[in-house]
Amino acid sequence: MVDINSVFSVPLETIPTNKLAWGGWFSDYLLRWLPTGLAANILCFGAIVLALGIISQKNSFELMKSNLGNAKLSGATFLFCIAMYSTLLTKSTVFLYFNF
Repeated sequence: MVDINSVFSVPLETIPTNKLAWGGWFSDYLLRWLPTGLAANILCFGAIVLALGIISQKNSFELMKSNLGNAKLSGATFLFCIAMYSTLLTKSTVFLYFNF
């Protein structure tokens, strides 16, 4: 489902300018060192790499299974109680989509 060859074979003339305008001078710098298809989609590829890095980390259940200690567990419980109290304390009845 991924065509890596198209990243390296895309000419600069076929890439829309809005794909390169986000970076300004940084896009020009990337075009000097990277293929045009990769420079145009570097944000997407960077987001994918970042997501893979985040996925490899422990999730909240794995962190709670590990030995946290009483201080961190008490702090997390305290922050949760403050968050729940502030959520239940607000009595806003503003209808968000009133003007639409």
